[in-house]
Amino acid sequence: MPALEGETLAAALVRETLDRAEILLALGQVAEVLQLLGEFELVHGHLSAHSLRLTATADAGYEVVLVDLPASLALETTVESELTAAADVYALAWLTVLALVGPSVLEAEFGVGFAATLEVELLALEVLEQRRAWAAENLEVLGVSAALAEVLLFALGEAAVRPRVTMLAAAIRAAWVEIQQQAAAAESAGVLEEALAVAAAVEAAEVVE
Repeated sequence: MPALEGETLAAALVRETLDRAEILLALGQVAEVLQLLGEFELVHGHLSAHSLRLTATADAGYEVVLVDLPASLALETTVESELTAAADVYALAWLTVLALVGPSVLEAEFGVGFAATLEVELLALEVLEQRRAWAAENLEVLGVSAALAEVLLFALGEAAVRPRVTMLAAAIRAAWVEIQQQAAAAESAGVLEEALAVAAAVEAAEVVE
């Protein structure tokens, strides 16, 4: 069942309507918005699955609209502010984890599926370390590619050493491409298998005759 027109990413994840390729494509769009904000030294500051609205496109995909983006345009990055580009990177990384593994998995582990990514720098260091340790142990087990998992762990680390959003965006895009390639290969294999089966059936029929 596809996502409903105009529903939030949070709602779509609860209903489990999006596959991983669609999730990565949507998050890639979010990364592009954060990149654009960074060029103007702005931050979003309160990114979450509830602030992303999905709009269907003509090619059966989804366009992501950040419904609270106008408010974020007033948030300039400053040394004194907890609302920093590094906080946005963390928020996007944790949102990616949430979307790919599912809120129910995080609910079971942390007690809150849609754990707030708002004001992440104010979270206790212990909580940040618990999240990162859990991600390090479970992401690949839950099907996240090794390359994407590595960048996500980097982004879930201490603020001072987090990558730029461009690096996270590239990793998300690469993971999407990998899934598309795997799907194409599986489809080609299926077509070949079907062709061989037809050929075998024809040959068997000729033998009987």
